[in-house]
Amino acid sequence: MAIESRTEKTGTGDSTVDKYYLTLVAGSGGVRVIELTPALSVRPLDGNLQGQLDRYLELLSTTHSTGLRHLTLDALGQGQRQLRVSYISEVPVWKSTYRIVFPREANGKATMQGWAVVDNTVGADWDNVQLSLVAGAPQSFIQPLSQPLYTRRPEIPIAVDAQTTPQTHEAAEAEKADRFKGGAPAPPPSPEIASTLDNELVDGAQLKGRNAAALVKMMPGVTSRNGPGSGGNLGGGLYRVGGGEGGGVYRASDALQEGDVSTNAFDDFFEYSLAAPVTIHKNESAMVPILQQDLPAEHVTLWSQKESTPLRAVWLENTSKLTLDSGSFSIFESGEFAGEGLLDPIHPGEKRLLSYAADQAVRVKVTDRDGKSTLHHVEIRKGVIIETHMNVASVTYSATNSADVDRVVLLEHPRRTGGWSLDDGLKADETAPDLYRFKVPVAAHSTAKLEVREHGPEHQRVDLNATQNQTGYLLDLVKRVPDALDKLKPVIDAQTALTELEGRIAESKKAEETAATDEGRDRENLTALKGNDAAKRFVDELNHAEDQLQATRKQTADLEAQKKAAVDKLNAMISGLSFEWDVTSK
Repeated sequence: MAIESRTEKTGTGDSTVDKYYLTLVAGSGGVRVIELTPALSVRPLDGNLQGQLDRYLELLSTTHSTGLRHLTLDALGQGQRQLRVSYISEVPVWKSTYRIVFPREANGKATMQGWAVVDNTVGADWDNVQLSLVAGAPQSFIQPLSQPLYTRRPEIPIAVDAQTTPQTHEAAEAEKADRFKGGAPAPPPSPEIASTLDNELVDGAQLKGRNAAALVKMMPGVTSRNGPGSGGNLGGGLYRVGGGEGGGVYRASDALQEGDVSTNAFDDFFEYSLAAPVTIHKNESAMVPILQQDLPAEHVTLWSQKESTPLRAVWLENTSKLTLDSGSFSIFESGEFAGEGLLDPIHPGEKRLLSYAADQAVRVKVTDRDGKSTLHHVEIRKGVIIETHMNVASVTYSATNSADVDRVVLLEHPRRTGGWSLDDGLKADETAPDLYRFKVPVAAHSTAKLEVREHGPEHQRVDLNATQNQTGYLLDLVKRVPDALDKLKPVIDAQTALTELEGRIAESKKAEETAATDEGRDRENLTALKGNDAAKRFVDELNHAEDQLQATRKQTADLEAQKKAAVDKLNAMISGLSFEWDVTSK
């Protein structure tokens, strides 16, 4: 029936011992309790009962390991041969993290150090495995194929009158993807990198703070004692997985020898391959060095209208043959922590701004804005007037540096599209799809200004229509472009005549309404005085009112006909209108 555990005292003291008791139901129906000891074993004598017990235990086992799947491989054919079985196991994505170290003496370069944080959560040790790290943005999802799936099916009656006609369906067009492969060995390492720990226990000592210079003195070979997901952000301090041969953990200088890390690009992915095997025990994480190279880097103060606070940034150029995956980075200057940030993937040959701190010594503001618009071109085709104005806009920026050292301020100016360009003599240091970047050197305790002048076209479209009174716009256009008078004067006259005709129609309709009112009043009076001698006078008035009403209705109809003819004539004029004027031909 069951096995239960009891805690019982031993002797006269307070010591206890755990004992296990088996409860059985005998064939006679009696219940017995037997103490299980190392010297006692119990087994069913009935083979059927043993089979039932085995199946029951197997069922209990499957409920404890829901992710376990039993697969059967059938090897068909004759003869002995070797089979290789592989599987894919879900593991956490690896993370990239970088450190940018500037030398004490500025030389225009910085040492870029990169690590891959790898977590082993598969429940088994990785002993001397070949590690390959692939980066990209593929689509991925989880679909439980091992679980039975039942869908709701509609109930369809059996066809009696006609059978369903078979159909064929056109196949989808296949797309060919251009794939390329390439790679380059990792560059030779610079001097050994000192790895650091933040809030990690090293030989029982608790390290705090972000002073990298003080942490350089630590002994190498520190192992991360945390489980998966610990650490990985070099900005708040570093941790290094240490060890020697066979331990699968490396110092940066140990790993980055010539040929230790190679890269391979395929489709929109790139791969870091480690030549030496790596060992990562289960439920442990490791930081594997993947990059160490001196890259061109420049300190700047970045300012844009989207972010009013100036930011300290590094203008980094990836001159290596490696693709830098997205991740976190930290900045170290003269051995001191300076800030941290995030970077997007940087491909070989790209130059990217990486901001890492606020610059409290620099203030930037817009001191002046100016703009001027001049009519440059007019074109009229089939009733559409397009005016092209040449605009000139200027913005003046003022940057003030309160620091004791010189600054290079990088101003981001919005870039206009649609034919706009910078004035001659003004060139941006970098052009992005939506903005320009200008370098402005600002000396210590001084102010520098930059005027950005742009010019570009602005188009204005007007659709001429006989149903709208556009005489005012046409007269204004003739004042600005006198050469258009000969072409537009007939249209203006026709539009003026149409406007006068619409006024006459409005007056005629008003007179028609007055006549209809008089006719109705006379008819009511005549009805009220029916049979009276005074009714004769209202009969004459009613006849006159009816004559007046008929005359105004005829006049309105004639004017409406004239208006329709005038509209048709004006539309014909507008459709046949053709004119083009340029400021250079004036």
